[in-house]
Amino acid sequence: MKLFGHWKNGSIISGYWYQPNGVYYSGKFENNKPVGEGTWHFKNGNELKGVYTQKPKELAEDEEPPAEEEEGAEPGQPKSKFDIHF
Repeated sequence: MKLFGHWKNGSIISGYWYQPNGVYYSGKFENNKPVGEGTWHFKNGNELKGVYTQKPKELAEDEEPPAEEEEGAEPGQPKSKFDIHF
């Protein structure tokens, strides 16, 4: 996969997300994932327009917060996890 567009602090904020099969997404990003209005473009010329929302992922009772740090985040800050809905 390839990401092209405008970046801020090591994260993409708007641009294109190309898949290996030729399908690509164009729109805005937050947390390196689609957010807000965007469009999926398919090889046959079809387009799917919609709105992505991000909701912080809730941890299961027996799940611990992630220990890894997100690229571009303040040192010591854990990487955030999100459920993405289209």
